[in-house]
Parts: sequence; C-alpha cells; structure tokens
Amino acid sequence: MSDEVKIELGSVPLDELKAERVRKLAQLVLAEERRLMNRPVYRGAVRGWRAVEPLLLAAACIVYLTWAVSFASKIYQ
Repeated sequence: MSDEVKIELGSVPLDELKAERVRKLAQLVLAEERRLMNRPVYRGAVRGWRAVEPLLLAAACIVYLTWAVSFASKIYQ
C-alpha cells in the first residue's frame, strides 16, 4: 500500500505579484521554523500562542460589542 498523497493545484494561473507574495510568505514561515527548530520549549510556546491568539481576539471583540450595544441602549432610553 502506498502512502503517497497527491495534491492537485488549481488550474487558474497566478499573476506574478501574487506568486511573489506567496513565495515570500513561504520563505518567512520556513525561516521561522528553522529558527525554532533548536528551541523546543520556545517552539511549543509560539505554536500555543498561535492557537490562543485568535480566540482571545474574538473574545475581546465580543466583549466590546456587548458593551457598546448595552451602552448605546442606555443612552437612547
């Protein structure tokens, strides 16, 4: 049994600017992974923060919107 994974790329060609952006982003991610390779504790902390950061941002937005709606309703009463 073969464990090969075949990935088919989209048929829409990328323009040069988009291709350059994707290439630079891939290089940045690779450079960061290389930098973190020798520091397993720090690597775990960075990956944990990447998982928690969006949740904290979403929670802050919900708290702010709740406060803004309740504050606005108190003003208009």
